[in-house]
Amino acid sequence: EYMDRFMNELTQLINDSIPEKKVSLIITSPGWGSGSVNSGFGRVALVEPSERDRSQDEIAADLTRWTKQFPGARTNVSQSPTIAVNRRGGMPIQYIIQAQNFEQLEAKIPQFMEE
Repeated sequence: EYMDRFMNELTQLINDSIPEKKVSLIITSPGWGSGSVNSGFGRVALVEPSERDRSQDEIAADLTRWTKQFPGARTNVSQSPTIAVNRRGGMPIQYIIQAQNFEQLEAKIPQFMEE
């Protein structure tokens, strides 16, 4: 009952504070996903980046800051990769940059990072 109340408060926070939300899923379950007696899980899907003013990272940072104001339970905000390799998310994209020598590589990395 305590965790249900906490998760309801969290749901209200998400609904009131994340207008970029396309859909959210909030689950409360005793002992699910951890060794704790009670736990909950929330997942928020956002509208496309072109349809919002904040980035996914900014929204996650705001949510992290807001949930710290909830002293009743420990919360953790994490992000799934924006670009997924498969349906389960997979690893984010990885780049391999090669050059004939270290000096060429060192010259190209700043340009790569800027682009």
